Amino acid sequence: MRVITFLLLIGLIGCNNEIEIPLPFPIVVTEEVTKLTAQSVEFSARLMETNATEEIIDYGFVLSPYPNPTLSRNSASNKGNPGKSFSSSVNQKNLAHARYVVRAYVRTKTRIIYANSVTFIGNEIPGSIAI
Repeated sequence: MRVITFLLLIGLIGCNNEIEIPLPFPIVVTEEVTKLTAQSVEFSARLMETNATEEIIDYGFVLSPYPNPTLSRNSASNKGNPGKSFSSSVNQKNLAHARYVVRAYVRTKTRIIYANSVTFIGNEIPGSIAI
């Protein structure tokens, strides 16, 4: 029986045809922070094409001075499906001059999917020089 399983695996690996296995959940990617002004910082994210079967029920961003932020009671979210991309902004006045980590997330009925983390410096005015 093991020999047959092994031969089947070798046959699948050696096959030149690509097999696409759809993921049941969506994959989300946090984009680099590009809109950083004296007043606000804007985050954006995009959803990868995965043919996901699980419906997105809410989405948003988590922000923290610590690595790998997760959802908490203080996190803001948006209901429904964001489409192919979504964004959000935070008032710079609410941020200290410190390093922050942001990452996007989407939630389905069965799981929370977090994106990659992106780091930026809060309350930093672009083009300014610290003395």
